[in-house]
Amino acid sequence: MKEKSKEKENTAFSATLNEYYRDVKAEFQRHLEREISKEPKDIGPLIRKGVGEGKQLRPILCRLVS
Repeated sequence: MKEKSKEKENTAFSATLNEYYRDVKAEFQRHLEREISKEPKDIGPLIRKGVGEGKQLRPILCRLVS
């Protein structure tokens, strides 16, 4: 009986965590798109295309650090 309620609790937690993940990911994508739109017109498409997920961030992170 306890195992069933524990399993139900874990499922609810997973759903909440999954929803939070989707919200944060969408917010980050919007932020990334805003930052890329500030780049020069010839650089923006290159950053958008990227080579992989993390590669898109490099120019933006470098600008923030410098």
